Amino acid sequence: MNQFDRIYQLYDIFRAHRYPITMRELERQMECSQPTVKRMIAKLRHELAAPIRYEKRQNGYILDREGGDQYELPGLWFSLAELQALLTGRGGCLKIFRQTGARTALPEKRGRSWRKRREKRW
Repeated sequence: MNQFDRIYQLYDIFRAHRYPITMRELERQMECSQPTVKRMIAKLRHELAAPIRYEKRQNGYILDREGGDQYELPGLWFSLAELQALLTGRGGCLKIFRQTGARTALPEKRGRSWRKRREKRW
């Protein structure tokens, strides 16, 4: 699993729980080892400034919701597989565009000389 996928999975687990989650439960839900979970927690805390704290009495980690501020991870809208699919599709569209010689996608705002130079390349 991609590192960003793991981080978002861990973040979703924390958001879904109102009470501290034990390390064993995190390992089970994320299907990975304790060192991996600890690395992901450290990354969330230090690199993404997530307010995750350890509750010693309850022997678990929790996303701190005190202070009224709701923490959100920075936007990452596509998984690695989705991004690869988008880039592959883009490449296919460009290839078809070049093979058909379609001129409709050329910007209309530019001058005529730019369009002539562009057409010569194809």
